[in-house]
Amino acid sequence: MRGGYAILAGILLLLGVPLFQSLVLVPTGYVTAVNEIVSRQDFGPLLSWAAAHPFESRLFRVIEVIPFLLALGLPGPLCSILWAEARMSRHVATWLGRIGFALFALALFVGMFTSAASATSYVQAQSESLRQAIALDYAGHYALETLLSRILGGICLTVFLVLASLRMVHVRRFPLWFGVVGVLCAALQATTAIFFAFGPTQATTPTAGLAFIALALWLLVAGIFLVRTPALPSAPTSTSTSATSTTPAP
Repeated sequence: MRGGYAILAGILLLLGVPLFQSLVLVPTGYVTAVNEIVSRQDFGPLLSWAAAHPFESRLFRVIEVIPFLLALGLPGPLCSILWAEARMSRHVATWLGRIGFALFALALFVGMFTSAASATSYVQAQSESLRQAIALDYAGHYALETLLSRILGGICLTVFLVLASLRMVHVRRFPLWFGVVGVLCAALQATTAIFFAFGPTQATTPTAGLAFIALALWLLVAGIFLVRTPALPSAPTSTSTSATSTTPAP
């Protein structure tokens, strides 16, 4: 389904995730728990929240991971339009995009289990020192998830967006403004990755929210363009050309 999954991914990132946060998570105290990480680097309240609201915690992870799984199908069709021939840049850009989206999905999937296990251990701990040790251990898992998604995944998406956007400007198969938007989106991803690299246990950064909004809009517009753009015919391979030329006429 050319572009359809990307459109759905963009809508979920742009509207689905924020609405779930506002309507479901905020009334349960999720934002208050996250603010403790922002202000004091204390993961204890978040673990307490996850233990008290296991369904909401896991459902939120699922809602977050779905857009990135849907976006996995975008780089292939997009790069097939931008690079009609089987060039190295086409394959590099395609796999960078896929790996970038996959790393975000992987980090969220892993976090679904690490947060649940740590939350259970945290509320069952018999002493404050043990709870602090569990919270510190979870902070290490959180940092690993940040490394996978926001840093490594963000870098892969940055390079993918830059390559695709520059190619858009060169071949003019998409509007010029969309190529410029892609470069701006890549800049936000790169800046966010740098912020998180200096503090992987941060709950957020000054550009994190804007980077997600920009990525959601880019996915939405890219999906719409893919739906409206006819598929280019595949270039014949050398094997098929040779077979055609050596086949005797009937």
